[in-house]
Amino acid sequence: MGNDVTTAAELAALRASFEAFLDNYKATSEAASHERREMLQTISKLAENQDRLAHDMAEVKPVTDMVTGIRARFMGGLMVLGVIGAVVWAGVQFFKEQIIRFLSG
Repeated sequence: MGNDVTTAAELAALRASFEAFLDNYKATSEAASHERREMLQTISKLAENQDRLAHDMAEVKPVTDMVTGIRARFMGGLMVLGVIGAVVWAGVQFFKEQIIRFLSG
C-alpha cells in the first residue's frame, strides 16, 4: 500500500510538471506569436514608407529633369549669345575702322 501512495505521488508530480510545461509552452507560444505580429506590422509599415518614398521620388524626378533641362538650355543660350555678341563686336570694330579710314581719307 505504501508503494501505491508513492506511485500516486509520483504520478501527481509528473502530471503537475507536465501541466507546468504546457502552461510555459502556451505562454512562450503566445509571446512568440505576439512578437511575430509586431514584426510583421513593422515590416508592413517599412514597405508602405518605401512605396510612398518611391512615389514621391517619381513626382520629383520630372521637376529635377525640367530644372536640369532649363538650366542646360539657359547655358546653351548664353553661349550662343556670347558667340553672337563676339561676332557683332568684331563687326562694329571692323566697320568703325573702315568709317574712320573713309572719313580721314
